[in-house]
Amino acid sequence: MATIIAFTFPYFAEHLGGGHTFLFFCLMMVLQLIFVWRFMPETKGTSLEQVEKILVIH
Repeated sequence: MATIIAFTFPYFAEHLGGGHTFLFFCLMMVLQLIFVWRFMPETKGTSLEQVEKILVIH
């Protein structure tokens, strides 16, 4: 993902301007935060076996 950002940033900055480019990447980070908060399970305090049971679909 870092490579994609590094290669697309100059293109977006040239065509959209710096402010709009930073706003776009900021919105993408907010969407990422919402995705992780809503869909990624909390694994703190669980064993690897319990995590495997949670993540593996039988």
